[in-house]
Formats: sequence, C-alpha cells, structure tokens
Amino acid sequence: MNDISYYDQRTKNLHAKFALSPQARKLLKVVDDVQIGRVDDAELGRMIRQSPAYRRAISETISSIAIFIAQNPQDAETGATLIRLLTKILQIADANAETMLPFMKFPPEIRNMIYRHYLPKPGFYGKTKAMYPADKKTTCACSHEVPNSWQRKTWKSEELALALVSSAVRQEFMAAFYRDRLFFFNCTCEMEHYLSTNDALRRNVGNIKFHWCGPQAVTAFKLLKRCPNLRSLTVMPSMATTRWVTKRQQLYGKFFTQSSLRTRLTDALGIDELVELRGYKSVSAVHCGTRVSFRRTNEELANLHALLVSTLKQDKEAGYGEDEVED
Repeated sequence: MNDISYYDQRTKNLHAKFALSPQARKLLKVVDDVQIGRVDDAELGRMIRQSPAYRRAISETISSIAIFIAQNPQDAETGATLIRLLTKILQIADANAETMLPFMKFPPEIRNMIYRHYLPKPGFYGKTKAMYPADKKTTCACSHEVPNSWQRKTWKSEELALALVSSAVRQEFMAAFYRDRLFFFNCTCEMEHYLSTNDALRRNVGNIKFHWCGPQAVTAFKLLKRCPNLRSLTVMPSMATTRWVTKRQQLYGKFFTQSSLRTRLTDALGIDELVELRGYKSVSAVHCGTRVSFRRTNEELANLHALLVSTLKQDKEAGYGEDEVED
C-alpha cells in the first residue's frame, strides 16, 4: 500500500481509530509536508533532534499501532503504512544530523578570543566601566548607590547565553566574563555575599571596587585572600567606614576617652585583614560618591592609599589564603 496522505488519514478517521496522540498527528502532518515539498528534510530533522519528546512519541506510537494490528488483523496494512511513515521521520532526522563544530578541540587561546568577541566591551555600559549587582541580595542597612539605568543593566541574560551550551563551555566562558570586568560592591556585606556564594566569581575575578562599610568587613577581606586571580583592588572609604570598628577599639573605647570627634580609619572594622592582603598589581583609594555617604578628608584618603600601596603590592607568602574562610 502506498503512503497515505495526511488528508486521507483525516478523511478515513485513522487518527482516532488508532488512538494517535496529538504529537504523533503533528509529526504525520510534517512528514506529509516534506513529501509535497512544503517543508525540507533539514527542518524536520532539527525538529526531531531538538525534542526528545517527539522521539518518545514516535516509539510509543509505533508500539501502540503494533498492538492494535495484533488485535485487529484486518487493519494490518493501514497500520503498517503509518508505522512506515513514522519510521521515515527517524530516518530523515538521522540522515540530516548536523555536524557539530568541534569547539572544545580548539586551542584555549582561540576559545578565549571567541569569548572576548562574544561579550560586549568592558566599558560599553558607561564611563564607570563597572558591573553593578542587579539587586540587593543582603539585608544590611548599608547605603547602596543606585546608578543610572544604562549603568545598572549590565548583567543581561542574552550576554550570558553562551554559558548554557555545555558545562565545559560555561566554565571557560564565565571565567573570561569575570576576569575581564570591574565588579563594584556597595558594601562589604554585599561583597561577602557574592564571594561566598559564587565560586566562579571568587576563582576568576580580576578587578574589584567596593565601598568600605558594613559589619561583614572582616569576612569579606578574608575572602579576598581566596581570589587567586584578583590583581586590582579599589577601596572607597567614607564616614560610614568607621561606623563599625575593630574589637580592639571596642574594648579600648570602654575605658579611654576618644581624643577627637572623628574615628580614625586605622580603627575601622577590617583594617587588620585589609593590610594582610598581598600580590596585587594595582591598588588605590578613591572618594565615594556624595550621594552614598560623607567623604573622608583628602589627607585620610592619601594616607590610606599610601598604606595600601606599601602592603598590598608585596609578594604573597607561602600558604597565602589557605587558612582563611572555608566554603
């Protein structure tokens, strides 16, 4: 018996007779379109390869038709024709299987070049060239800078679509993404949250800028020790920096009168952990935005900058970062 057109199948009510599922009926319609030239073989092949549900529907339909034929021998010829049509769909899909690009066989240097060309330029989103967190993930009371929309919308899903190709590509792609950009954190609480929950960020980030404030400064600075590729650090002190002080200063403050109204930066929470950081190529201290907090004096900023340059640019010692915060 020749192949039955989709029109004849509907006219003879074969779909209801053989209890075909909606997916099976759709496939029979598509294969009929292929036979009359309305749809090409490649399109049908992609449709089947990209949907495991269609393959499962074909196998289940063939099994149900075979059971129906065993129970109704008089319809064996019609059932065999439907099975042949469904089998033809699998043959078309397998025959037109597209040869995939052996991307992971390219040298790492070539793959990294492709990642860089795929991603927008690091400075595409405004003069700051910084990646701002899209949403506030912490419950701290620290002030958060709200940049303009063209600065804020930097973490777009379509930019990271390449990371969904495979786990191997995701690992390399996200490494390139984190390595080539400047990431800004509104406070040490936010920085601690992202570095402790995002291993890929912590392992690969190369450039961080943060507002030094918040009660999580100690933990956040210890996590910076565990960022092996971090080469550039920009610190933004403010009057909010000394809202939280070291345990040493808390103890002394109970017994000694403070000689000035302004708490010194050397008493700010996290100062001891900050000056223990090592191995940076670029370090700097800059004023915070006036909308975020009151600024420190220029003298304090210059002194902090000199302190960071003299300590953070030193070479890492053996075992550096191994005794810090655990995952």
